[in-house]
Amino acid sequence: MNLYYSNDEIVKSENNLVSPKADMSMAFLPPEPLNRNIPEKLTLSNYVRCPAFTDTIKNTYALKFPFSFKIKINQSTGEIDSDNPDLVKTYFVNPTDKSGVVQIQLGTLFFADQSCIASQIHPYMHVNSLTQNANVLQGEYDIGKWIRPINLAFIVNSTQKEVVYDFKRGDVYSYLRLYTDQKTRMYEFNNTPDIQQIIVRCLSLKFAKSQGNMPLKEVYDSFLRKKYNKKLIQLVKENKIGEI
Repeated sequence: MNLYYSNDEIVKSENNLVSPKADMSMAFLPPEPLNRNIPEKLTLSNYVRCPAFTDTIKNTYALKFPFSFKIKINQSTGEIDSDNPDLVKTYFVNPTDKSGVVQIQLGTLFFADQSCIASQIHPYMHVNSLTQNANVLQGEYDIGKWIRPINLAFIVNSTQKEVVYDFKRGDVYSYLRLYTDQKTRMYEFNNTPDIQQIIVRCLSLKFAKSQGNMPLKEVYDSFLRKKYNKKLIQLVKENKIGEI
């Protein structure tokens, strides 16, 4: 099975509200197989050779922060301070309710040439500022029947009034597990306006129902009816950079 990866930085670079107007595409790091990113200390354990473990991380990738920055979240007010306010203005979505869910719009794109469920999960083996102070929220969908940016959503798990996160470029922020037994190959592609147009249409579909909720079966049916799966495969192949 062939997988294709990119990011939707094209949206940020064309957003006139962003100041300074910058394109951070070159900063984004490609996903890496999780079996090549097992923390060194854990490799000393027999646990990593147990079939129950090796089968779990098979076809699982580590997603990494593309840039370094610090943020301070005031849990009472929801206010966010940062050493890079322009970055926060561009990528952060503050909680819109009392749930305390924080989102970072990293906009990772995945697409497969056949049906495959992909699940974004908390990076349970890695220790960094994110994993020590937050729980990453899980979500999954079929990356052969739908395309949308995969962002980072987390809830603060600290009881402190103010929580400081010191994100480092290269820190693992999520795992992406592919539920398939097939051998996979992953290729990077350049996002283009034609590809982005399909993505925007996918994101807009949620407004067809109140509160933006639509069953995945409905969105898959709509996507396949428009034959966007075939159009996307053609477009990503035309804009393929190379194998990761």
